[in-house]
Order: sequence, then C-alpha cells, then structure tokens
Amino acid sequence: MANVDDFLTARREGCPVRLRPESEQSKTVFTALHNGASRSPSARLVLADPHLGRRARIRLAAGAGAIREVADLSQAFSAVEELEPDAIAIAAELTGDSGIAMFADLVEMVRARALVYGDVALYRVPTGLARRLPFVPFEDTASPHELLAYLYGLKRPPWRAVTPAPRGPELLLIGASTGGIAAIETIVSAFPSDCPPTLVVQHIRPGFIESTIARLERTCRPRILLASDGQPLSRGCVYVAADPERHLVLAGFGKPRCKLVAQPPRNGHRPSVDSLFHSATPYASVVAAALLTGMGADGAAGLKALRDAGAFTIAQDRATSVVWGMPRVATEIGAALAVLPVDRIAEALLAGRADQAAATALRRKGR
Repeated sequence: MANVDDFLTARREGCPVRLRPESEQSKTVFTALHNGASRSPSARLVLADPHLGRRARIRLAAGAGAIREVADLSQAFSAVEELEPDAIAIAAELTGDSGIAMFADLVEMVRARALVYGDVALYRVPTGLARRLPFVPFEDTASPHELLAYLYGLKRPPWRAVTPAPRGPELLLIGASTGGIAAIETIVSAFPSDCPPTLVVQHIRPGFIESTIARLERTCRPRILLASDGQPLSRGCVYVAADPERHLVLAGFGKPRCKLVAQPPRNGHRPSVDSLFHSATPYASVVAAALLTGMGADGAAGLKALRDAGAFTIAQDRATSVVWGMPRVATEIGAALAVLPVDRIAEALLAGRADQAAATALRRKGR
C-alpha cells in the first residue's frame, strides 16, 4: 500500500492511487463470521474512539485479533497506514474532524470495511461520503456484537436511513488587502468565542501587523494569535499571518496545522492569500472562505480552487469594498458562491451557506 504521505500527495495532484486488493485473510475472516463464528481471532481492526471504556467493550467482543486502538482521527491515519486493517470502526464524535473527508478517501484506498457508530446527533459525515463511512446506532450500554456484525459484513449498515445533522464549516479562511483591516474587524467581531479555527492573510506593511492584532483583540471574542510554524488549530482562535518572509499555509493530514513556508512572493505578496487558499483545497469539504476588499487579484485563483474542491466561498460586494479588485476578479472567474456585503459575511461563513436569492441579486448588482 502507498503510505499516507504518498496518498495525500497523489490526491492533491489528481493522480491515481493503487488500491490494496481485499486480502485472502479478510475473505477468510468474513466467511468464518458468516458461518457462525462469534469472534475473529485473525481480523485486523482499527478502533478510533475517544472513550476508553467503550473501546474496551468493543475490543473484548472482537476477540484476540490484531486491534489498534486510537483516540482521535489523526492517530487513526497512522494506524491505518501501519496495520492495513480489514475493518475500521470510528466513533461518531470524531466525524466532525476537518480530516474526515480525506480519511474516507484513505478507507477507500485500503479497501477496509468501515463504519461510524454512536449517537446519530454527532454523525457529521458529509452526505456524499455516507456509503464509505455508513452509520450504525450504538448506545453506551448496547452489546458490541451487533456492531461487529455490521463491521464484518454480516449485516448491511442502514446508511440510507441516516441524514447527517446540519453543521457549519470546521475551518474558516479570510484574505484581504486595501481596506481589509476594518472589514476583518467587522467579520471577526461577530464571531462567537468558540468559532471554528480561522486563518487570516491581510496584505500589510511590515511592522504594522502587531497593532492590527491588538486592535482585533480589543473588539473580538475569539483569541487573536500570530500564526507560527507547526501551530495546531483550535476552536475559538484566529491565526493571523505576520511573517513578511514566509507564506502562511495549511499542512498535515487528519488535523491541519499552520505552516510557514519560505517561498518567493506570489502575485507580488508575501504572505499571499492564494498560497493559503490553495493549501486548503485538501480540506475543502469543511472549509468556508472569504475574499475581501483589496487591489489586484491575489486570492481569486485560490478561491476558485477551493470552490471547485467543494468549499463554500464568498467575495465581498462592490458597495462595501474600499477597492473592489480582488473580490471583483473572484466574481468574474466564478470563484464565489456568494457575493455579500461585509456585514453579512460573518453569518454566512459560520453557517457555510448564504441566502441564495440575496446572493444572486448581489452578484448581479456587483457585476
């Protein structure tokens, strides 16, 4: 099997990835279970669940096969790579992770049987991925044997009966230039204290970003932080690009993190909005991004790449932009799903959608 890094690189570049054929061991395991065996001593199982007690009950019912227990989705990526499991079980709590779409692709690559179990209210798998990660109800006091019957193919998971609960995006991105500081303040000051992690690139002369952050800290409920290399992302935090020598991008599988890369200016800027937006395309299914007021075209191509990859994308409208340059280009190339006034962007980012009639009207007006 290709390792996870090869898989992610191939996925980003649109290259085919060789799938692992279903092993003879897997076929033997599933046949034995179908013929009445209550346990599978040879099955390879990855069990991802933050609750230790629930993992223990499932492990005992599963038997003495090779079982890798992990507590979060990031660890599950490594476990799947190392074990090449026959079956994968994921607790519903973990499906809100920003890496769930990429994990579904990895499941398909290794051709393991997989399901999500637990409380349906916590099931956050996007509808288009429900076949790869179907849901099975499982209460804390329930017997694990029926769950294992689904997992090992004795019963078909009732994925068609499950409608994932509505959810907002797990990751927000904002890019701006001329006039952007006031626009960013308008948006971020409307965020709750537990907003999704938000990354911001604002074109600004060196030495002025610190005062911008201090201004935002006075008026906003989330924490405002200087983005640093390798920094993990947390809810309730806004990460602002502040290094004029390096671009702020997203990196890592499972849970993305901040990465600062020393590369030449892009579109005449460093940090560049396009660099951030393009780096987020692997996570697009859980991303909402906004391109705000500014001169030039930085961010427009990246916003288009995000929209094409499945993200919810916004351009600021002409009326509320100081300079309608970057958002205008984004609108002209079809990068924005919605064109909105600045005072409506926060709500739309958090919801991952905008009123379609109003957005359409604003598109026409903006053009």
